Amino acid sequence: MRLTSPILIISYDADIRATMSGILDAEDVPYTVSDSFREAENLALSNPFSGVLADIPTVIKARGEEKLIASSLQNVYPFLRAKVSGDLILPIIMPGGCEGEQSIARFFENAGRTFVPRRIRTYKRHKYHLPVLIRQEEVCDELQSFTMDVSWSGAFIVMNDPGAMNVGHAIIVQFPSLNIAIDASVIRIQAWGHSGVVPGIGLAWHLPIEPAAEKGLHAVLKMKKERDRDRLLA
Repeated sequence: MRLTSPILIISYDADIRATMSGILDAEDVPYTVSDSFREAENLALSNPFSGVLADIPTVIKARGEEKLIASSLQNVYPFLRAKVSGDLILPIIMPGGCEGEQSIARFFENAGRTFVPRRIRTYKRHKYHLPVLIRQEEVCDELQSFTMDVSWSGAFIVMNDPGAMNVGHAIIVQFPSLNIAIDASVIRIQAWGHSGVVPGIGLAWHLPIEPAAEKGLHAVLKMKKERDRDRLLA
């Protein structure tokens, strides 16, 4: 099964990055190269990836924010550590993995059977139920609803019949209780009828957010953006 989304290669060493790239080229595995965990995080914020390949020295040398990001990526993606020796890459299979998986391609192909390629979220989601008025551009009618969660990057709005919306639709979300409005795009639709799943639409705010709207969000989230990153730490 060929991967549909690339692997993130991460190494501080240019020669190791080149070796890893050559091996993945030979195994017909798509990839994107990064020279730090911070750069990898920025790439994963806007692009879906199937997993991460990092060399052992880079994982060990990571300090401060780099170490936090490395831990977060390990909790999001299939994460393979590898030792590079000359033109060889030796996968280091962690406890619980299959010792027979000596191929990098095989590791990610097996992981891909249960892992859906994804981007990482920029900011944490906070469960606040705020009343909202939704208006599509060039449509006069407003829909009344409420949020299931809110973040600095978007929100999920509960709707019994989200079928009138399409992914990519531009809408305006008014928060009467905050006296603000934010432009947004629909990025996900959750249809009604699935057990245990709330129907509605996932939104991404159009950035940058107006200063008045940002002030209103801060009053609810009570956290500055730079301190509210969505990093999954053990």
